[in-house]
Amino acid sequence: ASSVEDVDSLCEKLDELKKNYKEKDEGDMKDVKDSNKSITERGGDPNTYTKIKLEDLQTRWEGVAEKISEKEKDLEEEKKKQTEYQKLIDEFAKFAEDYVKYEEELGHELNDEDKHKGDIYEQKKQMDEQYDKLIQENDDKFKEAQEKNGVLEKEQIVDRTEVSIHEIKGTHKRVKLLIDLRVEVLRTEIKAKENSNL
Repeated sequence: ASSVEDVDSLCEKLDELKKNYKEKDEGDMKDVKDSNKSITERGGDPNTYTKIKLEDLQTRWEGVAEKISEKEKDLEEEKKKQTEYQKLIDEFAKFAEDYVKYEEELGHELNDEDKHKGDIYEQKKQMDEQYDKLIQENDDKFKEAQEKNGVLEKEQIVDRTEVSIHEIKGTHKRVKLLIDLRVEVLRTEIKAKENSNL
């Protein structure tokens, strides 16, 4: 099984098998037991008519019930595992989505004209103070993405994600570029201002 849906589908098939087993147990197996009992009560030997003894048939039949029970337990475990895998996949997708939102919000913040009015030197000072924090924050986000991706790779479910680590790496690069561009814009504006004062 490679998903919760796959396990659910297998559970439905097993439920159908259990239903058929119960019908056969209450029908055909009961008839065989009743026939065996009737022949024995009349002084006959039921094994005259078949090579299969009732005890052997009963053992095999009980073996089927055991296998069904084992399969039920296996599917319960598999469903737990696939549910946990889906949770990891969903968390990774949500992380990637939030990272892209962070990129958009940071882009708006860094390029907001209303926020960046006033003394250019003060703006540059504030950006210099924020720079290391923003770069570190971005690197931390990418490191977290790599760790989450590592877990998916370890569990061999990375191919089931809708987003790849390469896409997240692209977000990481774009965020760094946004930060660096803001610094460059401020430098350029300061240079222009200083040149105009000459």
